[in-house]
Amino acid sequence: MSNLYNFLAPSDDQLARLRAITSRESKIADQTGMDLRELYAMFGYGDPRGDILEDMGFTRPTLGMNLIQGREFLFGAQKKGFNKLKEGADFLDLTGEEQFGIVLSPLDLLDIGGLTFGLKKLAQAGLKKLGPKATLADAAKDKQIMKLMSDSEAKDIIEKLKPVIDGEQEFLLRGAKGPNRKNLLHLQ
Repeated sequence: MSNLYNFLAPSDDQLARLRAITSRESKIADQTGMDLRELYAMFGYGDPRGDILEDMGFTRPTLGMNLIQGREFLFGAQKKGFNKLKEGADFLDLTGEEQFGIVLSPLDLLDIGGLTFGLKKLAQAGLKKLGPKATLADAAKDKQIMKLMSDSEAKDIIEKLKPVIDGEQEFLLRGAKGPNRKNLLHLQ
């Protein structure tokens, strides 16, 4: 099992790079007196202040960064726990988070299957068309990419990205294919 989670969870190098970026961004947020979420929104909506933040060293969140965070959230504790067990540690010596992750690891099969739904398809299409510097919000705003999504995938994208794309659901639905777009309008 540890080999599976070593594959699913991000590497230590990826996490170290992400932590360094997050630390730098937190310092910039402190300097500006703004919340990190507000700063990320400036990039997502094309706010001209985003250019100033970029000059300060603030990094626009990329699809790759989002995927690393998601993989760490979903599989990080299990990876650590199974690796400790593989090295000979006793189950009771693991942290509560690692124990909980291992006990619930059979449910990860559902998460692994769920990754093939909306957001994964959006991320793959976004990487292919827009490149690794693009965000999930950028990909969701691209009409050609959204035309590749089914109604259920568009619904999934809207639900998951609601904090980032709030107010733009109607725009995204126009890009989605399928006859039942009106059924998704209740998400607004």
